[in-house]
Amino acid sequence: MDADKKTTINSFKLAKTDIARMQRQIDLLEQKFDKVVDVLDTLKSHQLRVSQKVNTLSNKKTVKKIVKKKVAKKTVKKVVKATVKKKQVSSYHKRKTTKFVASKTGKKFHIEACPFAKNIKPKYKVRFHSKVKALNEGYKPCNCVKN
Repeated sequence: MDADKKTTINSFKLAKTDIARMQRQIDLLEQKFDKVVDVLDTLKSHQLRVSQKVNTLSNKKTVKKIVKKKVAKKTVKKVVKATVKKKQVSSYHKRKTTKFVASKTGKKFHIEACPFAKNIKPKYKVRFHSKVKALNEGYKPCNCVKN
């Protein structure tokens, strides 16, 4: 019986040390969890500020436009910032993707259905998915492009 008592006491001591070790690990995990919660709170506040800024800028978009000017037989490139207002578009028009085309040698961009666009040979065609991209490349809109 004496040996049984010793093994029982030893088992309880081992269980007690295991429980104490697990409690320390739980305390460390709780501290780490609190830090993660603090970081998430700061991220949420940053996200809120960024979304507010995006909402204020959603109707305006700054476009850089490269303008070529000829000055005394030299071509000078000048970057001009233009503000383009974003129009409110219905969900029907959002689904419809209008593509624009221009000639590599021309100065204007057109809607694909424009008769001038249909005359452009395929090897000279440049395609754009938006007006802004065409404006950024230095092209001017044709009369077929609605403002």
